[in-house]
Amino acid sequence: MKYYLGFIARITRDDVLNKIYGQRTYFVELRRDWSKGIKLIFMKKTSSTGYFFIGSGIIDRIVNPDKLNSSEKMFCVKNNYYQKIIFGQLTKYIPEINVELIIRRNWKSVAMLHGAHLSAPDVENIECLSRVSIVL
Repeated sequence: MKYYLGFIARITRDDVLNKIYGQRTYFVELRRDWSKGIKLIFMKKTSSTGYFFIGSGIIDRIVNPDKLNSSEKMFCVKNNYYQKIIFGQLTKYIPEINVELIIRRNWKSVAMLHGAHLSAPDVENIECLSRVSIVL
């Protein structure tokens, strides 16, 4: 088993989630030390009770805007994105994992976890709580 460092990516819209799992792409507005092999853990508010980890993706490639086609460049400018991430492997967690089971720090808002760094043991702990992980 390979252990990955990671970051939390808060997904707020279904169209973004569909692009992640349908096209294996994610446009990022945060500046982090993204690199091949880093794992993004997707967090989404799925009910009125709170946020849940819903899946993950391992970064395969990072594309800067100057390497994108014209429509993707316009999309980045319009939405203030600065890179496009392309995933190699994607996973969905069943059941979804309540963020509060993992994150015990004093956060003012769980939504502020967007972009938070996760150590390899943190990532492993999250994935171990999933009864089923569907690898795509």
